[in-house]
Amino acid sequence: MPSPRIAPGVSQWLPLPWGEFGGMLRDPLAYFSSARDRFGDLIRIRIGPTLLHVAVHPEFVRRILIDDAKLFVRGWHYGLLRRLMGANLVVTDGPEWLRHRRLSQPAFARGRLANYARVMETATREMERRWDEACAAGQALDVHHEMARLTLSIATRTLFGQEIGKEEQAIAPAFEIAQSYLEYRFNHIATSPPTWVPTRRNREFRRTLAELNAIVAGIITRRRSEQHRGSGTAEHDDLLSRLLIAQDAESKTSLSDDEVRSTVLAFLLAGHETTAMALTWILLVLADDPELRERLRAESSSEDDASVSALDLDRFDLVRRVIEESLRLYPPVWGVIREATQEVELGGFTVPARTPILVSPYLTQRHPEVWPDPGRFDPERFADGRRDQIPRGALFPFLAGPHVCIGQEFALVEMRTVLARLIRRFDWSPVDGPRPEPKATIVLRPAGIHRIRLTRAD
Repeated sequence: MPSPRIAPGVSQWLPLPWGEFGGMLRDPLAYFSSARDRFGDLIRIRIGPTLLHVAVHPEFVRRILIDDAKLFVRGWHYGLLRRLMGANLVVTDGPEWLRHRRLSQPAFARGRLANYARVMETATREMERRWDEACAAGQALDVHHEMARLTLSIATRTLFGQEIGKEEQAIAPAFEIAQSYLEYRFNHIATSPPTWVPTRRNREFRRTLAELNAIVAGIITRRRSEQHRGSGTAEHDDLLSRLLIAQDAESKTSLSDDEVRSTVLAFLLAGHETTAMALTWILLVLADDPELRERLRAESSSEDDASVSALDLDRFDLVRRVIEESLRLYPPVWGVIREATQEVELGGFTVPARTPILVSPYLTQRHPEVWPDPGRFDPERFADGRRDQIPRGALFPFLAGPHVCIGQEFALVEMRTVLARLIRRFDWSPVDGPRPEPKATIVLRPAGIHRIRLTRAD
């Protein structure tokens, strides 16, 4: 039997923050991009006792996420999220994941998107009124803050119904604390203490998580009570109602209240922040391109206000292409970890069983074999005819295969609705400062705070 071929890469026997490990911690995007240039499309990295492979080529991505997805399970970091949040679609695998997927899918059925789109329109109109005031005052706005506020409002209303009262105001600050904590742990994987250690940060997070759980559990309890009285489903047309009545046709099981709670938290955490970050990047990219903004405005202004608010936004072709190109360059989920359940071969190299494999939309969607001049923003890459030529595995901002994001269509409708409405009413330009550079945290965010100054488009 031939000896296994070990992929090229680096080793650092002491897991201390210098050398290769230090570079990886300081700027993982730059480090992995440089490693790809040095070693090729499969990179082997050993830091102390930890072995990691980074798979960059679209063929590797296609095999890991699509063709042989059952061989590659979620990585170790999902275990941390499960311990913190409980079982849900985001953290489970195998038969347990399949059950959660079947029970959650009806809530995101395409036929329901029209109802959710109306919520998106209402929340965007409310933001437009705030932006009108900012225009009048000459006030610069923090782009990410505005988009996070908008998408959290959309997420809470589509989950719980248009009117959830004081809970919406309580959820927003709690989520800021929870996301800050998870981001801290991600940025200090090797040095942050376990969650059970009573540090100030750990105590604050556990208190915040308890508050969020109590809010969601209270809403679930009230909704269950309404259903038992024979109302509820008819009165509420939201994601929570769909989750509460869903039943798996094969197992005849439903989600428990605790599974619903965990699923709702996962949708709030994963859904609103990724969409907020996608919209943030879109607005920042457009801030530097007045000609493209004008072309978008001409396309959107060709329709009346009711048409811009419609669910079917496919006729806004330039809006679609701008969103897709921004998602290519700045995918909110910049990387995920998978582990092979058995020894596998990728590109002629052997990857041992249970070895973490990083798959990164950020890296693969800038692969020079597929994307000429990969760092340039060019929406024409997604023009009709050209998009169909993109290889499978080369574009996956919402992941791919069986674990493709269940909210993909929801997020795309949300992005198209927000952009088509904002571009026809406002123009914006960047406030003086450094250009936004991507920073790898839990999501791909622009480093620092970036503000735009608004003017009325009319």
